[in-house]
Amino acid sequence: MRPRPRRPRHRRDPHRRRWHAGAARTRPIRRGPGRDTRRSHENAHIAKLLTSGGGPRGPWSASRDPDGSDILAQVEISASGFTLRGAGRPRNDDAYLVDESLGLFAVCDGLPHAGPGPAAAERALDAIAHHVRSEPHRDDATEAAGILRRAFEAANEVVYAAGRRAGQPYATTCTAVLVQGDTATLAHVGNGRVYLFRNDRLDLLTDDHDYRHEAVRNGILTPHQALRSPFARRLTRAVGMRDTVAVDTLRIPLLDGDRLLLCTDGTYGCLDRIDPRGLLLGAHADPAEALVRIAIEHDASDDATSVVLTVRADAPDQRTRKTRVGLALRAIEHVPLFADLTLRERYAILDLFRPVTVGPGHPIVRQGDPGDSLYVVLDGLVDVRRGSKRVASLGAGAHFGEMALLSKRPRSATVTSRAPTHLLEMSRRDFLDLVARDATLGAKVLWRLAQMLSLRLDDLYALVPDEGRDTAALSILSPFGDDDPDAT
Repeated sequence: MRPRPRRPRHRRDPHRRRWHAGAARTRPIRRGPGRDTRRSHENAHIAKLLTSGGGPRGPWSASRDPDGSDILAQVEISASGFTLRGAGRPRNDDAYLVDESLGLFAVCDGLPHAGPGPAAAERALDAIAHHVRSEPHRDDATEAAGILRRAFEAANEVVYAAGRRAGQPYATTCTAVLVQGDTATLAHVGNGRVYLFRNDRLDLLTDDHDYRHEAVRNGILTPHQALRSPFARRLTRAVGMRDTVAVDTLRIPLLDGDRLLLCTDGTYGCLDRIDPRGLLLGAHADPAEALVRIAIEHDASDDATSVVLTVRADAPDQRTRKTRVGLALRAIEHVPLFADLTLRERYAILDLFRPVTVGPGHPIVRQGDPGDSLYVVLDGLVDVRRGSKRVASLGAGAHFGEMALLSKRPRSATVTSRAPTHLLEMSRRDFLDLVARDATLGAKVLWRLAQMLSLRLDDLYALVPDEGRDTAALSILSPFGDDDPDAT
């Protein structure tokens, strides 16, 4: 007979988050056999105007119909979590969090801990939930990434200090999602993962912080070499590993029918051997439990944990929202600069854009003015003029101003809307900040920019006599002005 579950010991706080830390089967398991299910998490908000510029960035953040009427974005989340101890392990060092009052969900995978007191995963979840609850602006989606970063930093201090006191390493991976309205913000450290299941596709939204994946991303090893490395699974980032922690964040729109899967490495190792779509689409009453049990059946050497979020939203609202999100993603896909990006990277780029709406005859940029933004046309029509001559007309999916991301040179043309037009605008400052935070994404975009400059240089060569080509190339590419780089 299964031992009767004990209630977790904590202060009498009606708003305290509820978590589950796995335990050995030889003692009672906190909060039952590993399940913690929450139904009907409702969170509604009225998003600000598309053109206000004061609401959350990202083209999906608008909730206004073309006729000008407000749309109430209603999101209902069904969340379930489950964890199991790996075979032969003295205790389950995984833990997860499902807190419907905060809209906060997380999974952690801690280093094995044999001493007394809470394990690293439990300490991290407690600190993160406490910090998020204490934030005065936790319902503001524009503040979510900062809130989660600060929460992870607070957890890092707690776990790192516990390890110093115990004289042994304390560390844990941590992957969290904070739901605000119809937006989810992800925060991630370690090799846990978040997957998005949408339109019958399962896409990974996080990068693993271990030697194998970091070495491939940074061009140190090939995928085959990294897989064979004895350090392949060694973590490069974890909460409590050092006195500071770098946190990846990402904001995505939530649509009706979306599923978010948060899981530790003990769970996602089986995803390439099964088809998870049936589980996530409701073939089992509790998809989190089903995934964990399948993972343990495939490989019981590690603890396994997952949390599954299912999104339900008002259908009339979602038709407009899905159209807006899909239009923005398709527009980004057609910009050559962003052609090589993964879905995670496209969402990271998309979150930098500010939606802009202009009427007919409105000058968007003027020839000769300093440029500092890239524009993408969502719908409508714009004319490009040099002087009084129209040189091009651009419609949905077109872009202009990409060179402004690299330099402050004056605009080479005037762009004016011919009809009511919706655009996305990205500033140079936001772009450079993203490149500094995400070197891999930055390298992809800058490589594309280099290719575009190379093609334009080829076009210039076609107009320059042979004897003048070297000088023309230097005048464009040399960062040293008029100095001769070969001069002694």
